[in-house]
Amino acid sequence: MLMWPIGVASGNSTVDVVAGTRSRPGVLSALRLVASRMTRQIGMPHAFVRARSLSCSPAPAVPRSLSSLAIVAMPASSPRTASWAQLTAHAIAPAGGAPTQPAGGARAVKPDTFTTLEALQTAMRAEARNVRDFASNRCTSLASIVTTSVAPNTFRAFPLRRLGHHPSKVYRDWTTSWVTSEWPRFSTITTPEMMRTWMVESARALESHWNRITGNEQPIGVGRAAKLLALTAKHLLWHASLSNQDRARLLSFLDVPLDKYTLQGIRLLLPEARIPRSASMGFVRTMEQYHSIQNGIRALASQLSTPDAPLSPIHYEVAAWNAAHPTVPAVQPRCNACTVGSACYR
Repeated sequence: MLMWPIGVASGNSTVDVVAGTRSRPGVLSALRLVASRMTRQIGMPHAFVRARSLSCSPAPAVPRSLSSLAIVAMPASSPRTASWAQLTAHAIAPAGGAPTQPAGGARAVKPDTFTTLEALQTAMRAEARNVRDFASNRCTSLASIVTTSVAPNTFRAFPLRRLGHHPSKVYRDWTTSWVTSEWPRFSTITTPEMMRTWMVESARALESHWNRITGNEQPIGVGRAAKLLALTAKHLLWHASLSNQDRARLLSFLDVPLDKYTLQGIRLLLPEARIPRSASMGFVRTMEQYHSIQNGIRALASQLSTPDAPLSPIHYEVAAWNAAHPTVPAVQPRCNACTVGSACYR
């Protein structure tokens, strides 16, 4: 088993955060996510990744899921070889919680469901800083933004390899071309209705392209297409050509990426949407469903907003994600092509 420590530094203080998984592909990306989160947990403003291998023996069974990483802290001077017991003895406890479980005993992350408007409002308000930090990122490359916008593990839901295609490549190639041609239109959107129209047209275009590439053997479905594009639309706010005023305007118009976290998180507060306990991004099969759920989330955000604490649907997305990931929320790595601000939450 290989372990990749992350160095998190501030001034003269250094701490290593160690994450382990069974396979190397995607590990460095996952470590960047962990590094960003750890800077928040231990109050350090910046993070860097130091990718050195660390042998661990005996090696426990480690789930392949990147959401089940074992996270431990060790002194920067720790030896390159250590026992699993030594590693887990230094487990970092999240604020107000128990130490992180070793990966071998971790459970799958389950969505959290908001049961009252008060709880939802509190959670959304608590994410205001995360939303502001996310919008502070800057990038000059649309291609890099598209690549960064959807985490590699998301594409595991699309088994295209047997058809000779890599789902990440199919999505990134098409979306980069699409947003490049659509950028003048996207960047000048001035109402939520215009954003919704752009999202729907984009999702239908992606669905048509995807199904043509796969010969309709692995249809993506409009709900999944819209979820991927909603993630990308959110990251388009990083583009350096946008002014701060443009970003603030577009951010308030964004649709929520609908997956198991955002769907199940809102199901009790939107009973008319009839969202089941097991809902995931494949639950949304028609544009009527999509409109109904997105409109419901926007109405709740408007209802819970106050003059001193305005809320938008994107505040709900962050709240739903972080409520389901109280120990190590997923955060996206920074854009590799540019120097940007703080990393994003997902």
